[in-house]
Amino acid sequence: MAKIYYVGDWAVLTGPVFAETPFHYSHKGLDIFNYGIWLKNALESTGLHQVESVSAWDFYNKLGPGDYEKILVDYDILIYSDVDAKLFQLSPSFSTGRNLDKNPDFS
Repeated sequence: MAKIYYVGDWAVLTGPVFAETPFHYSHKGLDIFNYGIWLKNALESTGLHQVESVSAWDFYNKLGPGDYEKILVDYDILIYSDVDAKLFQLSPSFSTGRNLDKNPDFS
């Protein structure tokens, strides 16, 4: 059985948005959609694939150092759909102030 790591195709809908004054806007709703469920179900329908579906925000916020490499080892196929390159380039776990060298050597 092939293991598939599927990132993306989730969305958060906020709204409608009401401008109650020129200085105040209110979002009057919040819904989370997994519109990749159809692909996940199709891939799993034959019993030949096991799919781990992950939202882009979970991929961005919950993976720390070493977790990306673990995904590469644990899964046979990676699917990234409708995600930004910034998810890979600006991971919060790699860009906190405590990880920055106060005196970098640029030589």
